[in-house]
Amino acid sequence: MTTILVYKENGIVYLGADGSFTAGYHALQSNENKIVTLFSTLNGDDTNLMVASACSHRLAQVIEFGIKFPKPPVHKDVPPIDWYNTLRKYVITDFCTALKEGIEKLGGGDKEAPGNIDGNMILVIDNDYFVIEPDYQVACPSTKFYAIAYSDIAIGVLEALETHTNLKPEEKILEALRITSKHIVACRPPFSVLRSDFVPCIIKYPNPYTNKQNCKALYTTKNARWKM
Repeated sequence: MTTILVYKENGIVYLGADGSFTAGYHALQSNENKIVTLFSTLNGDDTNLMVASACSHRLAQVIEFGIKFPKPPVHKDVPPIDWYNTLRKYVITDFCTALKEGIEKLGGGDKEAPGNIDGNMILVIDNDYFVIEPDYQVACPSTKFYAIAYSDIAIGVLEALETHTNLKPEEKILEALRITSKHIVACRPPFSVLRSDFVPCIIKYPNPYTNKQNCKALYTTKNARWKM
């Protein structure tokens, strides 16, 4: 299992994830990334799109390497509500159709509920985010932040930190993941955070396992990972 959370502020969406991978009762240290960049303007694409999935390790691998997703729509000079509906239509139709076909062919589906995804996911496209449920329903939260999987503690931390205006959104996400990891065995470092505009940034943040105060979250165009 895992903890995935998203935070939106000033037109930028921040996507965060822990690094826990489990096999039965065993916790695995893995180099896999739960946040996958599918389209990026830094790589010549017209629109940024990244996704983080919960529950199934296979699902994340299929999304990253096995499915050729249709290109997202190009941002045009239209009213914000029209652009949002354009993105929403793309996620509901084009993206979910490709996702379903890819899972049926390559795996990542729920063995106990054939036809469903083995988990759910958060998709960030341009400056908005959507939640895809196991039955391919698409939720469109209007809240500033949201979380899936082991989410209750993380949501509570983000809510409590709303009054701390001196903290950056990525710092709030990392603190939510850190506190969740203290209470939930399925949430573990390394922690990842990525911005929807892929602007690189380095922040200092205490490591909960070594108590070092100079650990940094490193951001790249492909992914971001909390370094032990």
